[in-house]
Amino acid sequence: MAGRQAGTAEGYQYSPAGKNAGFAWDQTSFAAFIANPRGKIPGNKMVFAGIKDETEIANLWAYLSHFNVDGSSK
Repeated sequence: MAGRQAGTAEGYQYSPAGKNAGFAWDQTSFAAFIANPRGKIPGNKMVFAGIKDETEIANLWAYLSHFNVDGSSK
């Protein structure tokens, strides 16, 4: 996930807002998105209220960091 442009994963139908998010995923952008998806990507159609617990967000990022941009394990 780290380094991949938002809205570009193969096989997923992104909203126009997701396709045009204009950033690459890193720990900061992930934390902002997962805490408030519609705040980070206005117009996002994802139905998810977000996660407010900073420890949980950090743990999710740590888990996702074990994968390459293509989804394969590092």
